[in-house]
Amino acid sequence: MNVTISKIKKSDPKKDYDWSEVKKDLVLQWYSFVVRRISVYWTWVFARTPITPNQLTIAGALLALVGCALFATGNYVYGIAGAILIHIFAILDHCDGTLARIKGMSSAVGNFLDEITSHVVTPLIFVAIGYGTNQLLLGSIAAVFISLLNITPLVRDTPFHKRWGKK
Repeated sequence: MNVTISKIKKSDPKKDYDWSEVKKDLVLQWYSFVVRRISVYWTWVFARTPITPNQLTIAGALLALVGCALFATGNYVYGIAGAILIHIFAILDHCDGTLARIKGMSSAVGNFLDEITSHVVTPLIFVAIGYGTNQLLLGSIAAVFISLLNITPLVRDTPFHKRWGKK
């Protein structure tokens, strides 16, 4: 597949971000200025392979789960390795959507898989860190709050809700 870096950059909808809000949010700054820029080049590589966007999503989720397991050990070096894997998950999470647009493989199932993965991994990170620091209760409480913040878009935006949820 003949895909250029500029085509990948153009396929990434920048309208997803309110740039005035990005300036206020450190996480969005990291995502916007680091993850997105790295993911362009990774997507360029993946576009030349038979890898599908759903395979990227699953690979990223598996890496994130390994990262969570490393956090849960409570070991400093393993925690660093876990953080690296979580960042690779973030990059792959951005690559899968871009790859789907580039290859014309966007689907409701892929979108749902991507959403579920993000909404499962994020709370698990907090639980794993809590477990690794002997603060499992605190990590679990944080995971519950993160899940509650994320559950509304998860339910509202699924293809299943769009089909059966609205009357």
